[in-house]
Amino acid sequence: MRRRPSNELRTFVSADTEATGFSPDDGDRIVEVAFLRFVEGELSDKLVSLIHPQRPIPPRVIDIHGITDEMVAKSPTFGKLFPKIVKFVGDAPLVIHNAPFDLPFRENESYLAGKEWPSEISVYDKLEIARGSCLFGRSHRLPDLAHHIGLVQRFHRAEADAYAAGKLLLNLMAKDVAIEPWQ
Repeated sequence: MRRRPSNELRTFVSADTEATGFSPDDGDRIVEVAFLRFVEGELSDKLVSLIHPQRPIPPRVIDIHGITDEMVAKSPTFGKLFPKIVKFVGDAPLVIHNAPFDLPFRENESYLAGKEWPSEISVYDKLEIARGSCLFGRSHRLPDLAHHIGLVQRFHRAEADAYAAGKLLLNLMAKDVAIEPWQ
């Protein structure tokens, strides 16, 4: 028996971050965030911002996302943007491609700003859902999954990746794939 996607997902916020590296435990920080609100399958609003990471961005990471120190020099810190982010997300569930990567960055940035990332927000890991669906073949990289549904765009920027994750979730919901919160 198939489970229907939760009514909770009629409205959701698809989110993504870009960072100075791969682990907040190593001192890496967020350099860009994107939060895209989808209502009844349509993009309705967005909050996208570069973030000043308060540390240099390594060249090897610039090669991935293209965000430079000069680009973030006059951007707000995560702490300054935090109230706006929390207000934007509200009580909408978050959809993230690879939540185990993104969430520790948000939680760490919140902690460094003396804030607490809201724990009551449900999170749906689109990567985990795609892996469990058996619809996309062997690769579950976001560009490969997006290409599978005909979405061609530049990746490794927060807005583009959040948009792709949102559209992929909508595609999975249309195929009646069981959608369960992460953790």
